[in-house]
Amino acid sequence: IENGYLEYDFTSNVNNEKRVWHTIKSMIKTPSGHRYLFAVSLDVSQLHTNIEKLEATIKETEKLNEMLHTFINSIPGQFFMKSVDNNLAYVMVNDKFCEMTGLKREDIIGFSDAEILNGDFAAKEAEYDQKAIANGNIEYDIHGVNSAARQEIHSGVMGISLNK
Repeated sequence: IENGYLEYDFTSNVNNEKRVWHTIKSMIKTPSGHRYLFAVSLDVSQLHTNIEKLEATIKETEKLNEMLHTFINSIPGQFFMKSVDNNLAYVMVNDKFCEMTGLKREDIIGFSDAEILNGDFAAKEAEYDQKAIANGNIEYDIHGVNSAARQEIHSGVMGISLNK
């Protein structure tokens, strides 16, 4: 026993059910010289099961995230999602959005329109965002998102509630 105690896990079968035990052992010596070995074993089977489920959920979430990114990047127009709870900062954009704004994804995600777009355009976007939040959705036309490309862009904004 190093450092005064030893920790380890072991597996057993109880009534044909796999159980995982976490054990801690420690030796103590009394002033009279008697030595005792104490051990505590905790059934951590549910914790191990939960960890396995969580790992599976993470893998499934990663697959779904990859599918979502593939899907939004296949949209021929610009796509973006903003966080209403985080000052309307962008949380997701597709490649077309990056192309049309002339910005890299890492220069967009986590930032609001006021931080990345020119003042007039950012102000107009803020107005439309607030209308979408208040009304559930709104469609509008925008001119000059990418001033270098001089492109006319038709955008629609839809508010989505994730609350059930």
